[in-house]
Amino acid sequence: GNLSYTKFWGARMISYNQAYQLTIASIRPLESESVELLAAAGRIAAHDLHAFIDSPSADVSLKDGYALQAQDIQTASPQNPVRLSLAGNVAAGGNWIGKLSSGQAVRILSGAPVPQGANAILAEEFVQAEPGAIQARNVAEPGRNILPRGSDVACGSLIVPAGQRLYPTMVGL
Repeated sequence: GNLSYTKFWGARMISYNQAYQLTIASIRPLESESVELLAAAGRIAAHDLHAFIDSPSADVSLKDGYALQAQDIQTASPQNPVRLSLAGNVAAGGNWIGKLSSGQAVRILSGAPVPQGANAILAEEFVQAEPGAIQARNVAEPGRNILPRGSDVACGSLIVPAGQRLYPTMVGL
């Protein structure tokens, strides 16, 4: 029936709900400990964890293409291409030294930091390359194809609250 306990070999049995409540009431957190970063996956965060840096740490290109100043190509079209001089190249993990000037473009690969002075990335499918220059055949408004610094995670933001399990992606972050 609805008995909350039953006699069983001389022991007193309690209901599931009573056992659950007794268990919950007696659980105490373990002391925290420091572990190597790679050993943290699967563990529980003892404290809130905040980002120490922005991610990405710089404005980065979302596409393979050309970093440039949007105003330089505001009239560009397939019928009216705009010629820009090629000032260099930058790949992911690299850095283009200098400041991009009006009339210049820098070949950029996806994930690379946007050169200083550039405010747009024109995707390579809208460009005809030639020795030392490009022909821009489309417009790109300011911010086009750029992932801004800190847009995934801003410095100081909460990334893992205390009590949450640390998954490998969080440990990587």
